Amino acid sequence: MKTLISSLVIAAAVAMSSASFAQSNHTFGVSKETKDVNFEVKSIVEGKIDVTVMKNKGESLSIKLTDTNGNTLATKALDKNDPASRVRFNLNELPNGIYHVVITEGTFKETKEVILDTQNVDSYRTITMG
Repeated sequence: MKTLISSLVIAAAVAMSSASFAQSNHTFGVSKETKDVNFEVKSIVEGKIDVTVMKNKGESLSIKLTDTNGNTLATKALDKNDPASRVRFNLNELPNGIYHVVITEGTFKETKEVILDTQNVDSYRTITMG
């Protein structure tokens, strides 16, 4: 009986740790700094990416999220007088695949790849005997 209870406790602990690992917020980021534009692409909240941009006044800037075929899925334009902005793209409804964040200011254009890959969480079966 003690062995059965120990096995169940261990199985429950492993299941909870696996589930919490799968749902933890992983942070990744890419930073780029040029003469006129400084930007960062991060994933802090699961299923969403944040693009933070700081630029000199005087040039308008656009931030686009595109798929691998170049189709624009979302876009945000920064005004000439807006020196900084943070844009959040929600990727939860998109299928797994490769996407791109495209930042354009005048002749400057930078593309960052974002890979969306949903990991499966192993499930555990528990047997209880009464």
